[in-house]
Amino acid sequence: MSIDIETACHAQPRELIYVAAIAGSDDELLAHVARAYPRLFHPEIHRYRKIRTEYVQHVHIARILAGAKSLRTIHLNPNFRDDHGPYCLNGMLRGPWYFAFSTMYGPEIVEESCPLLEYVGFLYHDAARTVWD
Repeated sequence: MSIDIETACHAQPRELIYVAAIAGSDDELLAHVARAYPRLFHPEIHRYRKIRTEYVQHVHIARILAGAKSLRTIHLNPNFRDDHGPYCLNGMLRGPWYFAFSTMYGPEIVEESCPLLEYVGFLYHDAARTVWD
């Protein structure tokens, strides 16, 4: 697993970028981040898969990070298996994915799994840009 943590002097990490070999192989890393940075408020997590067909356990990732009691928001780029990929020009693919993405995945984490979270943003690629939604 490769890891890149961006930090400012005497600050909490803001961004964690890594490649996970398989689901669950990153549990220890995420638990360490939650324990080591108890004042972690608004992290940005980019988790990439080695195996394109792997199912990413986004709720599980959020639950582990929620161990940081100060956590209020998460920007999460879990590299979902069923996404259409970056800058997709096919609206027939983007529409259903955006609907699932914005109405199911974020609320699923906030309401059911981590009720102390105020917001979960997922990185979304449309035809021309990439945004946190």
